[in-house]
Amino acid sequence: MENHEKLKLRRDISHYWPEIAYEDFVDNLPTELRMCSFTHVFMDRVKSEDIFYRVRWGYLDKLDKVRGTLFFEVARILEAKHPRYVLLENVQNLVSHDDGKTYKTICETLRSLGYRIPASPLILQPYQFGIPQIRPRVYIPGIYDPCHANEPLVLDLGQLLDKKDVSVLPILEQGVTDPDYALSRHEIDVLDCWDEFHRGLDVKTIGFPVWSWCFDLGEAQKALAEPDIPDWKAEFIKKNMDLYRHNLDDFTPTERKFEWQVGEDYESIWDCIIQWRPSGVRVKRPNCFQALVAMVQIPVIGPMRRYMTVREAARLQSFPETFIPDENKQRAFKQLGNSVNIEVLKHIFSALTETPIPNN
Repeated sequence: MENHEKLKLRRDISHYWPEIAYEDFVDNLPTELRMCSFTHVFMDRVKSEDIFYRVRWGYLDKLDKVRGTLFFEVARILEAKHPRYVLLENVQNLVSHDDGKTYKTICETLRSLGYRIPASPLILQPYQFGIPQIRPRVYIPGIYDPCHANEPLVLDLGQLLDKKDVSVLPILEQGVTDPDYALSRHEIDVLDCWDEFHRGLDVKTIGFPVWSWCFDLGEAQKALAEPDIPDWKAEFIKKNMDLYRHNLDDFTPTERKFEWQVGEDYESIWDCIIQWRPSGVRVKRPNCFQALVAMVQIPVIGPMRRYMTVREAARLQSFPETFIPDENKQRAFKQLGNSVNIEVLKHIFSALTETPIPNN
């Protein structure tokens, strides 16, 4: 867009953004904000990979030994501009990284810059605010209050909800006809097969993954090994084993594994949320979706017999209906998986700005 050069958002600070993601960001930025100067608010999503990458490759053993990580760029801006509010977000594992030293360093740095922050990690999920997504993230809100920086910040977030209080129904699109979201005939067959299998069990709560490659072991092979087994019985066993193997020839290794994680609450796979995961076909309750992530395994919405749409993913991240996603669906899902949840941010920031700041 022509106004790119007018944006008062430093692209060098967001150097890890893919070019297309930056273009999509600007396309969705209201005109009145394109010239806005952000002087009282600083919001950032500290990219965990920026910290963890260097740890994995041995470039540092403590975050405070390095001044090249993105967090210290954030700290540099806070030190120079002293915005009234700051709100950082990261994955939950940031709290435990390096035995808690990374998180401790971040908090000590913020306090040394004059920011009052919560005494303990603030870990929140979208479902606690009515958004049907399980996505634990740690948030670090702060108020510039150098005279009281060592006093804990207490936010009133109101009554938080439980997973059982929410449903995926409000975010679902009706009448989706885009073939990109349709299940293939093979995928339907695989899910029908596991659905029939589960319906035939006398025990509905399965507390372990089902691995179908184990089915042709055990009793069948023991029976064939019996010295006095009749020929007709041995033939039947062999035919049954061949029939089993033949019907799974088209199943991938992932499709031959099954995880039922809904207990006795539902009878059919098609009533639930389904994910194709390396660990197998995973079935979850239809009250919450699992976290959208950058390398997303797009969930199947059982009652709709189709995949989640980009618009539904945007709703899971609380994006408005006016949001224009990338026209490439794979890129759109990746960007949404990398995003923060707007509704969670809104509640935190509302509580943050309603917190009194002493006059001094």
